[in-house]
Amino acid sequence: MDWLLNLLTAPWRWLKRFVRGFLAMSLAARIAWATALFLSFVVLLTLAALLLSGGSGWTTLQAWWSPGKGLLVIFLVCLVSVLVYYAARVWLQHDSGRFPDIDAAWDAALAEMARQQIDLRNSPLFLVLGCDGQEQERAIVGEAPVQFLVTSSPAGSAPVHVHAGHDGVFVCLSTIGQSCLLADALRSRLLQRRPAGAAAAVGPAGESSVPRGGLLPAQRSDAIDRLATLCELIRKQRSPLAAINGVLALVPFTPDDESLPFYTMMGQAICEDVVVVTRSFGLRAPLTVAFTDFDKLDGFPELLKQMPAAQRTMAVGQAFPPSRAVTADQLTMVGAATCARLTEQVAARLARSEAASQPLVNRKLIGLMTRMRLTALDRVNAVLGNAAGLSSASAGAPMLAGCFLMATDTMSERRAFVRDTGFANALAGAGSGRCAAERCCCALSCAGA
Repeated sequence: MDWLLNLLTAPWRWLKRFVRGFLAMSLAARIAWATALFLSFVVLLTLAALLLSGGSGWTTLQAWWSPGKGLLVIFLVCLVSVLVYYAARVWLQHDSGRFPDIDAAWDAALAEMARQQIDLRNSPLFLVLGCDGQEQERAIVGEAPVQFLVTSSPAGSAPVHVHAGHDGVFVCLSTIGQSCLLADALRSRLLQRRPAGAAAAVGPAGESSVPRGGLLPAQRSDAIDRLATLCELIRKQRSPLAAINGVLALVPFTPDDESLPFYTMMGQAICEDVVVVTRSFGLRAPLTVAFTDFDKLDGFPELLKQMPAAQRTMAVGQAFPPSRAVTADQLTMVGAATCARLTEQVAARLARSEAASQPLVNRKLIGLMTRMRLTALDRVNAVLGNAAGLSSASAGAPMLAGCFLMATDTMSERRAFVRDTGFANALAGAGSGRCAAERCCCALSCAGA
């Protein structure tokens, strides 16, 4: 029965894959493909009209038709579509008023890097999706093994912030891309479930702009265009080297029962964002998924208090060689191993001889382990399964490099498992940071392995 069901649903799956691939293209590519489809439709409509018109139509078709003329029509359709693509691309490049906030933020970041004598072509560059654009972003990026000369530029609530040093450049996106919009929705849910006093200390939760059913078509289209615009700005500055060396996707974690569908949508959004990045840059970069905000879970502060400082910097998660094609079974194993790393830390604390004299702490640690097993694995698998793009495998599908769990509080004593993540190790493996971008990509792949 499964083969029959697959056969009946095959047209729908193919159509869904086609629509998703079309929407992931740049605006110029979509215009060109629409032009090609329109011209092809006109040619076929003309042929159909001649064939159905009877004797006069047949006479006209026979007098005109020849293989050479048919090939000429096909060539002209392709040529016009290519010319339309380049014309649209040039027009969009000069359309600086479409997303003025992105242009202004990027220009300000470039000016600050120029003042610090940082050349984008001599430093590995990483995109960070799903940032909050505030203290948490600075806390996460600040743990990277880089001496930053530029920190969170431009200042304020810009859609993109750049953290840069000679050993690496992190381009953090807070309102660019679909994954950023869904990450903001998850943070809103996380703030709403916190105690009133704690939520007030952070600030008002605010209403999420993401409906329960996911992003609206207009939101998706705008997010794709904004991300493609930023990628084009980066590509122009990085040319002729590889435009990007890796992607880090931040996923806020909340055990709220009603939040599980958001993680499925988050995985799909990460996949589509990475496809946009891949097609904009013309190359694939390793994707690392990091779940944040584990410090908000009950029992986590007690876990950190009992952990040595050296263990707090260790990575909690599972790396994956990005050069390999991932399968569904491997994704399940990566998700299980990622969650097991944290539950092992909790179990180690409970197994100590001193634990017998701490019943209250033990109760909280057991509660933390229970929540991890009941809620974390489902959310990790939902994100990984959709982010890897197994349902829509294509040349632009993400290359998974690993999955990690992080405590990302703005206070250093409540922050853990950030510094030695696979993403930071990949950057450290890139060498001095002055190597060619292709060498950085190889180092990132080796670190993921």
